[in-house]
Amino acid sequence: MAELLRPADFFDLRAAAPFLAAAVALYFLAEQLSYLRKKGPLPGPSLVVPFLGSAVRMIRDPTGFWDVQAARARESGAGLAADFLFGRFIVFIRDSELSHRVFANVRPDAFHLIGHPFGKRLFGDHNLIYMFGEDHKDLRRRITPNFTPRALSTYAAIQQRVILAHLRRWLDQSAATGEAMPIRVPCRDMNLETSQTVFVGSYLTEKARERFAKDYALFNLGLMTVPVDLPGFAFRRARLAVARLVRTLGECARKSKARSSYLRKKLRTQGYSIRSQYLRRNERLGEPHQDSTQASEGMDMPLKPLELCSVPKSNYLR
Repeated sequence: MAELLRPADFFDLRAAAPFLAAAVALYFLAEQLSYLRKKGPLPGPSLVVPFLGSAVRMIRDPTGFWDVQAARARESGAGLAADFLFGRFIVFIRDSELSHRVFANVRPDAFHLIGHPFGKRLFGDHNLIYMFGEDHKDLRRRITPNFTPRALSTYAAIQQRVILAHLRRWLDQSAATGEAMPIRVPCRDMNLETSQTVFVGSYLTEKARERFAKDYALFNLGLMTVPVDLPGFAFRRARLAVARLVRTLGECARKSKARSSYLRKKLRTQGYSIRSQYLRRNERLGEPHQDSTQASEGMDMPLKPLELCSVPKSNYLR
């Protein structure tokens, strides 16, 4: 009996190898059949590499991969194409109206936006793209004031200034060499500076801007590499870069809140002085007196003695 229960009998790899191979083959077959069933008549590869699917091609040539997806969707007539990435069945949507219908549905049981097969490791679990229900609506409600027509008109002026500066620089560089220049990376830098200037402004120092640009480049590289979260790999560098970006933006938000608090306090303490200046101004111009409500509304007019926005930062960051 002792000989029948020898440990070697339970771990005989040679005897178990056929069963393991059969189990793996059965899994691959089930995965392939599941993909074909979901794919149906949609354009896409007929056979896929087990688990990886088209991931290798996407990593080696991301632009070409998505161009192929777009071409397949265009030729299908329905604006759809199918593929397989990291064990997940994916549908590429080219039709703008259908995309709008999908993203307008924010129910938690409707769909989950992936963004990247391992996006949560990079973006974080509490990123807007992974929120649903009331949390999603509440956050959208809080950031809506940043995208009103009045706010957007302010952004447009800033964006135009930054974009024109980059265009002039590109034209000067091209004229100096007499040759055409690739603008993919310069466009990325321009977009990055535009976003930094619009949303962060002077709260980001020049040194912080350089660090921000490097971390943002690492983040983009991490999106297009094999997601190996180990030291020395691009994905790990991207994840650490995202953490630094969050800390940098958090510090900018802290400075902005401190400045806003200082200006509100300054406005409260000097509010009476502002109204008095406004009334004296009307007297000089021969305009009728207004009540306190109208005077408060008139405070939007420029008053030279009190340019609160030019208050030195050292005053409110102490």
